[in-house]
Amino acid sequence: MIKPGEQDSPRGPDPATLLARSNLGANYWRASRVDEAIQLLEPTVTEFEAVLGPDHPEALVACSNLGMVYHFVGDLDQAIRCEEKIVGSRERTLGAHHPDTLQAQEILATSYGAAGRTGDAIKLQKQVVDVHAASQEADPSNHLRSSGNLAVVYRQVGRTSEAIEIQEMIVAGAEEVFGRGQALSLAARGNLATSYWQAGRIDEAIELEEQVVHECMQFLGVGDP
Repeated sequence: MIKPGEQDSPRGPDPATLLARSNLGANYWRASRVDEAIQLLEPTVTEFEAVLGPDHPEALVACSNLGMVYHFVGDLDQAIRCEEKIVGSRERTLGAHHPDTLQAQEILATSYGAAGRTGDAIKLQKQVVDVHAASQEADPSNHLRSSGNLAVVYRQVGRTSEAIEIQEMIVAGAEEVFGRGQALSLAARGNLATSYWQAGRIDEAIELEEQVVHECMQFLGVGDP
């Protein structure tokens, strides 16, 4: 394993060296060598931020890699710390409405939910939904997708009626914009059926699932995964 500092000059680590270390750390993780990944990426992130600043793209990549490793080992608190850094940087440098900022916020909201911080998850995901709602004429799929993520959070914490209300809106919107046989529309109805099951609305869930199976075969074909 390469140890941080082994090849650094007296002036500190070169950005190219830091990038190589970041890439190696990510590959350690992909090879399931997670302890080595963390040992390499933690100081690499710190040194990237010191040399290039916390908002430099390569510093953010390294921070994202470290966050993914923490997720992999179940350390959600440390993963969230990395993701909060990334969201803060995106908001400072790109603005609150930039697609990269919204993507980072959704990743963080998912982590909040997984860590049991449901209030934070719902607040942040609602913020993303509101931004997409204001610009859905440009790309309605983003509004539908982010609304679906909000519904998932509601369902996970037992607020099934609110999840169903959102998912019924998503189904109607997806079918109006894309048609019944489009993959997003079919997935939206499948998600709604899951919430019906959770709410004890078994007959409605089965009826909806039967429709989805029939239309998948009709529009996508029997062999489609």
